[in-house]
Amino acid sequence: MLFHFQSSIIIRVNRTKDNAKKAASLYGLTFISILAIWSFLYFDSFPGHRELYSWLVVERLLSVDPVPNDFNELRSHPKKVIYVLSGSQKSLSYRFKIAASLYRKGDIEKILIRSRPGLTEFDPLLGRNLTNDEWSVKKLEELGVQKRNVELLSLNYRFFGTLAEAQGISREVTRRGYDVLILVSSPYHTARVRQCFSEYLKNKGINMYVYGSDDYPRLWDLILEYFKLILYKNIL
Repeated sequence: MLFHFQSSIIIRVNRTKDNAKKAASLYGLTFISILAIWSFLYFDSFPGHRELYSWLVVERLLSVDPVPNDFNELRSHPKKVIYVLSGSQKSLSYRFKIAASLYRKGDIEKILIRSRPGLTEFDPLLGRNLTNDEWSVKKLEELGVQKRNVELLSLNYRFFGTLAEAQGISREVTRRGYDVLILVSSPYHTARVRQCFSEYLKNKGINMYVYGSDDYPRLWDLILEYFKLILYKNIL
């Protein structure tokens, strides 16, 4: 009786050890898998990363359409306006460079940007933190844009931000009688921008052109953008 009891205890102990080893192996495999996926998404040097990155941007997310060089010859004194799509401060820095470059070429009446609440970096000259709007105007001024030609617009914030921008800006440029709307965003965002604005500018008689900036995100952000594009296409 005692022998059977001891044998039963030994078997249970061995089973517990086996289960612990299996659990440890499973956790280890899960950790290695997560680490491999994270490395693939966040490190450019990871095998296959650049190929997938290029496929997503070039084949799926990029949809730029610059103003033709002979546009002014084809149209008599068109009223042009630039709208810079909202985004993070980092992405806006890149987008403002493109918008300012287009502005400096002339024939642009206004650069429109979305008003953003909140504070950002400290300005030693003012002795306080800049508001996000002050920062935007300051950056554009540093790039050669006159302050009077920068206009902040208040747009309703929604879950589908780009869709709200397309609706609000399309309505505004139509009301003001602009002939040309130039949109500036990150390159991987241009397909979704075109999708949204084309819907709201349909039959408005406004020529729309889309420019991409020089900023590129991590692969994970591109994958999210790809699924957002699919979602937006089904919404519209």
